[in-house]
Amino acid sequence: MPLSNDPREPGALSVALSQCQPIFTSLLGFSVVLNVVALAGPVFSWQVYDRVLNARSGATLALMLALVVFLLVTQAIIEGVRSRILVRAGLRFDELAAPVVFDKMIAAGASSPHSPTRAAAMRDLAQVRETLAGAPVLAFLDAPWIPIYIVLCFLFHPLIGWTVTGFGLVLLLLALGNDRLTRRPLAEAQLRSTVALERAAASYRRSDVLRALGMQRAVRNRWQSAHDAALGWQALASDRMGVVVACTRLVRLLVPVGATAVGAWLAIEGLVTPGLMVAASILAGRALLPIDQIVSSWRSFVDARHAWKRLHDLEQVTRGERPQTRLPAPRGDLLVNGLSVAAPGSLQPVLRGISFQLSAGDVLGVVGPSGSGKTMLARALVGIAEPAAGELRLDGASLDQWASDALGQYVGYLPQDVLLLEGTIAQNIARFSDSRSEEVVDAARLAGAHDMIVGLPRGYDTLIGDGGDGLSGGQRQRVALARALFGTPPLVVLDEPNAALDGPGEAALLRAVASVRKSGRTVVIMTHRLGVLSAVDKLLVLDGGQVRAFGQRDRVIAALQPASGVRNAPPTPALAGEHP
Repeated sequence: MPLSNDPREPGALSVALSQCQPIFTSLLGFSVVLNVVALAGPVFSWQVYDRVLNARSGATLALMLALVVFLLVTQAIIEGVRSRILVRAGLRFDELAAPVVFDKMIAAGASSPHSPTRAAAMRDLAQVRETLAGAPVLAFLDAPWIPIYIVLCFLFHPLIGWTVTGFGLVLLLLALGNDRLTRRPLAEAQLRSTVALERAAASYRRSDVLRALGMQRAVRNRWQSAHDAALGWQALASDRMGVVVACTRLVRLLVPVGATAVGAWLAIEGLVTPGLMVAASILAGRALLPIDQIVSSWRSFVDARHAWKRLHDLEQVTRGERPQTRLPAPRGDLLVNGLSVAAPGSLQPVLRGISFQLSAGDVLGVVGPSGSGKTMLARALVGIAEPAAGELRLDGASLDQWASDALGQYVGYLPQDVLLLEGTIAQNIARFSDSRSEEVVDAARLAGAHDMIVGLPRGYDTLIGDGGDGLSGGQRQRVALARALFGTPPLVVLDEPNAALDGPGEAALLRAVASVRKSGRTVVIMTHRLGVLSAVDKLLVLDGGQVRAFGQRDRVIAALQPASGVRNAPPTPALAGEHP
C-alpha cells in the first residue's frame, strides 16, 4: 500500500518500518530455534565427558554424534534462511520508503537546494536498509538470550554464573564507552564526508567552467579541506573504536578461559563434574557472543542511526500532501494578492506585497533590475516557492489545493537555469511520461525547435547527458521551451526564455508566445531583453521586490518614459533591467 505524506500521520519511515514488523517478528522465532539448537554443543560435550567416557560405549557416542551433527546442520540451514529473510525485510523497507524519500528529497531541494545532507537522502536510505539487513540486527535478535544463557550458567553453579555475569558487565561497559567515545567523531566524519562528496559532484558537473577559468586547483583545495576533515574525524573514531574492539575481543577470549578455570577448581573440589565444566566453558563463550558482535558492528549501527535522523529531519522540513480532491483543469485565470516570498532559509522576504490579476489568454511581461525578484516570482507562480504571506490562486483555488504532480500537468515552466535530464530529447520534452510521439512533435513545433531537432544525427531519439550535455545553450533552451509547452498547459511561466537564443531562436519564441496566447492560455515572461515585450499585452515592473508599475503594456511604458515627452525616447532604466 502507498505511504501517506500527511504530516498528521506517522512519518513514512516509521510506517515503512512498522509494515516490516511481521517479518522481524518471524525472525525472533527463528532466533529462538537457533539458540535452542545451539545448546546441542555444550550438552554433547557434557554427556561425552560424564557418560560416554565412563561407560566406554562407542554406540552411545555414535548415536549422540549423529544427533548433534543433525542439529548443527539444521542450525546452519536455519541461519541461512534467517539471513535471506532479513535481506527481504531490508528490500521491503526500501520498497515502501524509497518513493516517499525520493519525493521528499525533491521537495526539500526546492526549499534548500544547496543542502548536501538532503541531497544525500537516498544514500542515507541505503545505509538504513543495509543495516536492517545486516549483522547488527542479527546480534540484537540474539541479545535477549544473554540472560537465559547466564541463568543456565548459574544452574551449573553460582560461581560460574557470577563469573560470566562479571565478564558480561565489563563487555556492557565497553559497549557503552564505545558509543560515548565514537558518537561525535562519527557524526562529524559523516557530515564532512557528505559535504566533500557534494563538492566533488558539483565540480564534476562544472568541470569545463573550472578548467576554463583556471579554478581547478582552488576548487580542489576546497574539496580537499572537507575531505581531510572527514578523514581526520574518521581516523579519530576508528582509533577509539579499535581500542574498544580490541578490549572487547580480549574479554571475549577470557570468558571461556575464566569459566574453564572456575569450573576446573569446582571439579577439583568435587562440586561439579568434568563434563559440566566443559559445557559451562562453551556456554559462557556463547552467552556473551552477541555483545561482541554488537560492538564489532557498532560503526554500521551508528551510521544508520545518523542516517535515520537525517531522513527524519527531511520529513519534518517537507510539507506533507494530504489526499486531495482532484480539481478540474484550470483555464488560466491568475490572482496574486499581497504576495510575499522569502528565500530558502531566510526570514527576509524577496518579494513584498505583490498584487496583480490575469485572465486566461493574457500575456504578462515581468521586468526589473537584477535582484528585483523576477525569478522568485516565477518560482512562486509554479508552486516551487511557498508564500510567506498573501495569496496566489489559479482559477480561484490556491496552489496548495493541487497535489504537486497534478499541478505540474497544468503548468509549463522554463527556468532561468535550464535543466535537462539524461535521456533522449523526446523523453525530456515529454517530461519522461508515456506520451504519444505526436504530442512531443507538436510541442517542439510550437516552440520552433522541430527543425533543429530533426537536424540532429538521431533526431528526437538523440541521447543527451545530464544537464543537456551534447547540446548548445540555445538548443537546450529551445528543447526546454518545448517541454514547457508540452501538454498545452493553461499557465506557462518563462524565466529569461531568450537568454541563450539567437535572432531566429527569439523569433521562434515570439511566434510560440503568440500561438499560446491565441489558444487562450496565460503566459508570464520574465525578461531583461526588451524585444520580447512586443509579444506581451500587460507589463509588471518590479524593483526591490515590490511592484513599481502594472497594467497594459503601452500605458506602463508611457508612464515610465522620461518626462521630456519625446515619443521615441529610449526605454527607462527600470525597463532595461538596470537600476536608475
